[in-house]
Amino acid sequence: MTRELRFWMANVSTSLVLMRTIQTEAEGLDKEIQDELARQEN
Repeated sequence: MTRELRFWMANVSTSLVLMRTIQTEAEGLDKEIQDELARQEN
């Protein structure tokens, strides 16, 4: 059972790293979109 728990904890840890990376990329894209929309309004 310990081996299975280690496996799942490793998967959860990797998933968290990936999700943080995706979140950072999404926030960067959002900023670029907002900046472009602001430029178009002027």
